[in-house]
Amino acid sequence: MNQSRVVIAGTVVGAVIGAAATYLFYTDAGKHVRERLEPAVDDLRREFTRFQKTIEKLGEMANDGIRV
Repeated sequence: MNQSRVVIAGTVVGAVIGAAATYLFYTDAGKHVRERLEPAVDDLRREFTRFQKTIEKLGEMANDGIRV
């Protein structure tokens, strides 16, 4: 991919992200979407934390197994 295509792709991605942020933070409909997404994001964060703790426990078990 040549450099001009990378620049154009970056510009388009930036514009899309900016438009989405503007919609979510500066419109009433965006506020409604954020209110609906927030509990799902919180649930996802909790699940990720639980998953992370599970991975840590697996790592500890593996280390214990190596020591034995």
